[in-house]
Amino acid sequence: MTNHVHFTVGTTNVPPLRFSIGCQEIFFLNDAELGSTSNRAERIRPVTLNLTGPLGTNGTARLSVQGNVNPVLFQVADGVTNRVTELTVFPLAVTNDVSYTENHTIYMSCPNLGTGTITATFTPADGGEPLTDSVTFRCIEPLRKLVTTETKDGRYVNPSRLVMGTNAVLKVEANGPFSPSEVNWRVVSGSGRAFPTNGWETTVTPTGIGTVTVEARFNDDEIQPQFVLPVVQPRTIPVKMVVIQPPEGSCQEVEQNADNIDVAWTMEKISTMLDTANEVFTQVGIHFELVGGPVNECRTNDWILPAVDVYTNSEGKVCYTKTASRQAAALFSEYEAAEGVTMYFVGAITNSSAVGFRSGSNVVIGKESPQKGLAHELGHYLGLKDIYYAKVGVHDGKLANIRLRIRNDPVSHESFRTETGDWGHETGRGFYASGDTLASIIGHLLMHGVVNQEQNDVGDIPDNQVYGISKDDKKGFQNVGASNFDD
Repeated sequence: MTNHVHFTVGTTNVPPLRFSIGCQEIFFLNDAELGSTSNRAERIRPVTLNLTGPLGTNGTARLSVQGNVNPVLFQVADGVTNRVTELTVFPLAVTNDVSYTENHTIYMSCPNLGTGTITATFTPADGGEPLTDSVTFRCIEPLRKLVTTETKDGRYVNPSRLVMGTNAVLKVEANGPFSPSEVNWRVVSGSGRAFPTNGWETTVTPTGIGTVTVEARFNDDEIQPQFVLPVVQPRTIPVKMVVIQPPEGSCQEVEQNADNIDVAWTMEKISTMLDTANEVFTQVGIHFELVGGPVNECRTNDWILPAVDVYTNSEGKVCYTKTASRQAAALFSEYEAAEGVTMYFVGAITNSSAVGFRSGSNVVIGKESPQKGLAHELGHYLGLKDIYYAKVGVHDGKLANIRLRIRNDPVSHESFRTETGDWGHETGRGFYASGDTLASIIGHLLMHGVVNQEQNDVGDIPDNQVYGISKDDKKGFQNVGASNFDD
């Protein structure tokens, strides 16, 4: 039998009775209710009640919360999760004969933005004076927009790639009580430098090929918004232009009217559209450059529309394909570039709402195409697919536009299934405003299949595939909208 002697008679080595509550000062927004299957476990953080005093000290603690944040407090005991209220009592007793300290852990998540205070009161069992402690906290929503066409001093904010020889500006924001001076930027891994180190923005310079991970740290949480950015070498892709003129009149001297195309006007429009495309593809280090003068072809300009063939495949799925006419195939064969892109500028693409399309390395653009139309078709050339939040395709042999129930759902990791990319996986990535919808995110992508004349400034290119809909996908979602630009 071992007898432990803790205190010596005649000394004052009795530890004073202390009680404290501890939790993080900053919590991230958690929309989920307790018990929901969509709870983000990594957003739930511990709150600890600590009691220090002589061996055998015991009593009970209660919690109260002040402020408009209304956090969800709960405890887990014997595998059962229970919500904590102001009536919940926590027994505390000092039983550890080494440190004379015991603690009790509960958990908290925040459904609302704002500030709050948790007050804890310990009432000793021997009737002594209660001990009180409190902690304040803030609930914020860190925002890390994936890719945006916003520019700063000619550089793109939040690119999906870093390009050797250029700087990039990364940007974060926060909803809730948080100031830019509290953000702490750092390069977590890879060859690169980030400066400044505080503020909503930082400039990143890659110093080597590979992948650079940059973190915007908002608190002491181990999970923070990160930009995981492959580094690529810049490359130039040559573009050859062919202007299709109607056969009536002279191909050398035509006036701009409903049926003819003025070459000078064409070059100005193409130059503007190409500038827009190059602004978009700066994100991935690609530059398109016109080579030589335009080839002026006397052809009718209605044959250029590809034929649409509807068929049912072996699985009973209704599908359709676009096939270029014989005239188009002959022209493609004559002018298709061995390297780069051949761009055909036509007066109209008849019998269709299309303003452009791509066939192999041939890109066809109608003169009514919006400013981002060329960038969109060049995206197809680089391997990107259209992406929709409304289903557009063939159903029972007819074109259908079936709006999906989820188009107005908030963005979450359930909305974007490529969790190893940056479309909503919670581990250090995918921070969105709670009001953002699936439709609003997809609507900013370059490959959003619905061309909007009023939104020529949108052209975001994600780092990885987006879980949206393809127009020829009858059954539902596909991973579409992105490709590998490292080749």
